[in-house]
Amino acid sequence: MRLICVRHGATPLSQQKRLCGWTDVALSALGREQAARTAQELRGGGYRFTKVYASPLLRCQETARLLAPGREIIPLAEMKESFYGAFEGMEHAQAQRADPEGYRRWMEHWRTVGPPGGESYAQVLARVRRGLGQIMEPASPTETVLLVSHAGALSALYALLSGQDEPVCHLRPAGWYAAGF
Repeated sequence: MRLICVRHGATPLSQQKRLCGWTDVALSALGREQAARTAQELRGGGYRFTKVYASPLLRCQETARLLAPGREIIPLAEMKESFYGAFEGMEHAQAQRADPEGYRRWMEHWRTVGPPGGESYAQVLARVRRGLGQIMEPASPTETVLLVSHAGALSALYALLSGQDEPVCHLRPAGWYAAGF
């Protein structure tokens, strides 16, 4: 199986450098342009998707529709972005001012501590691992599967696939990578 992993295009919140997480926002005009360019790039590379999975959040659903028009999109909640809890929608500086101690704990111990009310990296990694299982279990070796998700989730997935202990990959909006099994 080939798994093509694409980050959603830009949103108004991501363009403002805000922690978007589970906040359900649409793509911006720039995000739609980015997704359209990625769709063209993938088509030019000869990718034809047998299945399409996406985070249920609107920005991923929109990106998936642009990448695979007319295809059924299977929502996969395990591939949602990290949940930023009390810091959802804030810039990092705002979050630090809102709860200096909570922000410090999160930044220093991000593997095991999330933002106040949010998810740690370990929790995101476990969730993404379950999602990968749901994609791989029904897949045949000859399939090419598209997954549209978020920077944090796709970074965790890349770490899983490459045997890393921590995220080593950060995709730009509408950026992508391919993995083979």
